[in-house]
Amino acid sequence: MTFQSIPEVIPIGIAAVFSGALAVFAWRRRSMPMAPAFVTMMAGETVWALGSALEPSIVELPIKRLCIDLRLLGTVTAILGLMAFVFRYKGLFRWLKADRFGAICAPALPLLLLAWTDPWHNLYWARLEIGSIGGSSIAIRSFGPGFWAMCAYCYALGALSTLLLIQAVFRSTGLYRVQAAVMLFGVLLPWVVDISDMLRLFRFIPVDLVSMTFAVTGLTFLPALFRFRLLDLPPVAWAMVVKRMDDVVVVIDPWGRIVNLNPAAERLIGRKSREVTGVEAARAFSEWSALADRLGRVEGHEECFELDGPDSATASSFNVRISPLGDDVRPVGWALVLRDITGLKRADQERVRMLSEQAARAEAETTNRAKDRFLAILSHELRTPLTPILATVAAMLDDSATPGEFRNVLEMIHRNVTLQARLIDDLLDLTRIRRGQLHLKREVIDAHGLVHQVVE
Repeated sequence: MTFQSIPEVIPIGIAAVFSGALAVFAWRRRSMPMAPAFVTMMAGETVWALGSALEPSIVELPIKRLCIDLRLLGTVTAILGLMAFVFRYKGLFRWLKADRFGAICAPALPLLLLAWTDPWHNLYWARLEIGSIGGSSIAIRSFGPGFWAMCAYCYALGALSTLLLIQAVFRSTGLYRVQAAVMLFGVLLPWVVDISDMLRLFRFIPVDLVSMTFAVTGLTFLPALFRFRLLDLPPVAWAMVVKRMDDVVVVIDPWGRIVNLNPAAERLIGRKSREVTGVEAARAFSEWSALADRLGRVEGHEECFELDGPDSATASSFNVRISPLGDDVRPVGWALVLRDITGLKRADQERVRMLSEQAARAEAETTNRAKDRFLAILSHELRTPLTPILATVAAMLDDSATPGEFRNVLEMIHRNVTLQARLIDDLLDLTRIRRGQLHLKREVIDAHGLVHQVVE
């Protein structure tokens, strides 16, 4: 195997090293949702760039052909990894199922086999031979139908990924839009270089420039990985879950600035997301002095407390939770969640009031029962001595031997004792009324006699 000096391959070799480093970086974090797709994309780019760097540097045609085949494998792998990454980023999880994504990958295998077996049929390369340009051995190629089929396949996947990212840019807000725009720039760069190369805008360079720019695509994702944690938080989670929550949710970056907030938070503070994105959370909640103070000195651990709203007229109350995103030692931000518990507190106060009323009612009923028992006992004890008095007076009135001067006195005694007995019976009737045990006995009375007795 003979090598030749081609200085133009040095940037591509550097791109291969960087792509490999990115693949290793993501592999160590492979438990994150989007890491497998990123690893696949960067591993494919590493193979693509490596093959693109080796092929011009080798003189022998069989080794050049092997490097070209290796480059094709890396190209297809990188583009499929990009496709999977964008699907997950957009939340198109149904397209990541084995049957559907397998159908997307299916054309790649026969096209690769067609390229790898080209020496036997020349359907991929119509001509592939060694030529000399500037004293260097260069692979001279003309393209067969298999090559154009591979181009159509790869361009279709790349175009779909680009369109999905363009859609993400227009449908996102705040820093999520910046996030999508950074990714879109990284995906558009290979398109620009490829189109420029096809239009012969560059002087003849015997290397694959697109492989180098696709490495830059991975590098453009790197700041986003650190700044926005792309591997952890796809925006579909925000769109499908957080935006629909009734709770107030605000995402805060490590510097205390608002990254995003849901519609409930917009209604609470009376400002749109675009107006407060990038603003310090303590300033955005300046009317909430207690909350602003907590946000100004937030620490790594989770905090949970209750807070009254700034408007005393509404008497609103909130349960506040400030949770670190990532880990407590080095959080990548915080999630501020406010839940309106005004209704719960009012319901709790109403429950306490009802329990107090029930306790007071039970105490009153107990008191009434004790009073009724006391009155019943008292009435019985008071009536008991009256019975023999009435019997004795009645017997003396019935006795003809009783002197006449005593009869008026005895009749007065009889009337008053009878009245006293009726008063005691009335007390007993009150007790029976409260217990629902009173039975009325109706009888005819002499009204004239009753009035006469009252007057006397």
